[in-house]
Amino acid sequence: MIIYILLILALYIIQIFLEPCLRYITGGKRQMLYGMGARDKTVEMSVIGGRLKRAAENLKEALPIFLSLALLAEMKGVTDDLTETGAVVFVIARVLYIPAYVINIGALRSIVWTVAIVGMVLMLVGMWPILAV
Repeated sequence: MIIYILLILALYIIQIFLEPCLRYITGGKRQMLYGMGARDKTVEMSVIGGRLKRAAENLKEALPIFLSLALLAEMKGVTDDLTETGAVVFVIARVLYIPAYVINIGALRSIVWTVAIVGMVLMLVGMWPILAV
């Protein structure tokens, strides 16, 4: 389970840097000065930059739940297939969520988000017998 915790944390770090990197690449000197300043006024970002930012915010909302489940599984020594499958499903879905959000293909983003939630439910169901003890 540790590997999935590390993978999702690495994804989180990458997502935190994607939006500012895009801003600096597309914004030039003006954006660079904004990044080095006090940021009292917000600078308008591109549509893709906004989507990247919202995707990162969404991961921030799901991250505490996933980490709680993964750490609980690790502490309790749960190594069953269902819990592991749930963690894999969550990590893969969260990786796919970024391009699904940025590209904005119909309901794909919502479907991928739902798959990630199903992954966390699988983790909980896999741990349920141990939690009852």
